[in-house]
Amino acid sequence: MRQVPAGLLGAQLWHGGAGISCLFFFQAPTTRQDVVERRGSCATARVGIIMAVPDAARRPVMFDLFYDPTSAAWWIDGVSVTNFDPTGGARPCAAY
Repeated sequence: MRQVPAGLLGAQLWHGGAGISCLFFFQAPTTRQDVVERRGSCATARVGIIMAVPDAARRPVMFDLFYDPTSAAWWIDGVSVTNFDPTGGARPCAAY
């Protein structure tokens, strides 16, 4: 079950009708699947940050992460932007 973030911004800011994955050029030294194959499971997290994007609107930018016990590090393996108007002409994502 997905948790809805609490706070004054409200769920409607975090969860909208459109979402897009961003171009992502970061290469972690391992993958989520590698960790699962080595250990049988993998801890994951999703972190959302409200950011002002190029069209000056505030939108959630979501970071998907996984934990690698071998390196004792959290690695980012996905970035997305949610709750934007796809007909507005503004680019909702940048490259990461």
